[in-house]
Amino acid sequence: MCGRSALFLEPIFITNRLGLSTWIDQERYQPSYNVSPSYYQPVITRGLGNNPSQSDRQAYQQPGNPKIIRSMKWGLIPSWAANDPKTGGKIQPVNIRDDSLTGKNPKPMFKNTRNTQRCLVVAQGFYEWKREGKTKVPYFSTPANQEDKDVPFVLFGALYDRVLIAGHEIYSYAIITTPANDQFNVHDRMPLIFDPELDSEAIEYWLDPKTPMNDRIKNMMTPFKRKLTIYQVPDSVNRAGVSHPSMMKPLNAKSTLLGFFQNAKPSPKSLEGSKPVRSSIKTEDGSKIKKENGLKVKEEPIDVAETKEESSNDDIIEIKDEEIEISDNDSEDSDLIEVKLGKRSLSSSSPIEKRKIKKEA
Repeated sequence: MCGRSALFLEPIFITNRLGLSTWIDQERYQPSYNVSPSYYQPVITRGLGNNPSQSDRQAYQQPGNPKIIRSMKWGLIPSWAANDPKTGGKIQPVNIRDDSLTGKNPKPMFKNTRNTQRCLVVAQGFYEWKREGKTKVPYFSTPANQEDKDVPFVLFGALYDRVLIAGHEIYSYAIITTPANDQFNVHDRMPLIFDPELDSEAIEYWLDPKTPMNDRIKNMMTPFKRKLTIYQVPDSVNRAGVSHPSMMKPLNAKSTLLGFFQNAKPSPKSLEGSKPVRSSIKTEDGSKIKKENGLKVKEEPIDVAETKEESSNDDIIEIKDEEIEISDNDSEDSDLIEVKLGKRSLSSSSPIEKRKIKKEA
């Protein structure tokens, strides 16, 4: 399965790397070296899907149905379940097994989304835990061809949906998983991976909402065929709500298969040629918050208040500051993880300043 990823990049870097200019709900983006379920992340879709509600809302899009970026919540809330009194929108799978979509009897809950609401989640890589003796050791993985880049950049195949809960519109997604390839011996499953440069043709086909599930789409949902960079990372990634650059770096040189991160910079190059601005400030509780390129990273675990009721402001989410229990078993339903909507003690606004991104001439 895939329960953690990493993406700590400026929006301008992401849009330039993808060659896209439209990013809806950019202010909801939550950059982190330790992205957990319930975080809002950039997701690529076609501007006009086959979902009638979505098409009406996005009627302003240019002709040709261009690709866009939208910030979406990790943990798919099916539209049919949002107003079900039995579920109340609590069904939120984080992952979707490939055989749940391609088998002879695909799961009914994904019957419509698999045809018209395929998407791609932007990331720098993903974390997975390997059992070594009595302990579970975290590893970070990303495509090996990214080693010649300043920062890694990858796309995960996923499905998304749109719901209205208490009058608030929520876009959410779940990452598709496949069996692990021959190289990935950390876990028996891995996310469906697309390379933004090498898989451009497949990406166009995958995102087309007019193309229902067919043999070509099914053949895309296979283990990653290229090499991965895999290395052990610090145990600090075990705790949700904690983010630090060291989480994406090798724990030591011996743990790195293709360790390019040792020479990589922790933050992307400034497009204006200026150096990253770094500083730290103290909070009321005495912990420190370090700033990198205007993005805040709290160096101490985040204290959160639990709540059982969903806030009316969907920007406010619960992040539990506790160790994650990683399952060794990956049964047919083990990719379904329930995530509670709730409230956290941090500000609901994104650390990224709101701004409209214009396509460069």
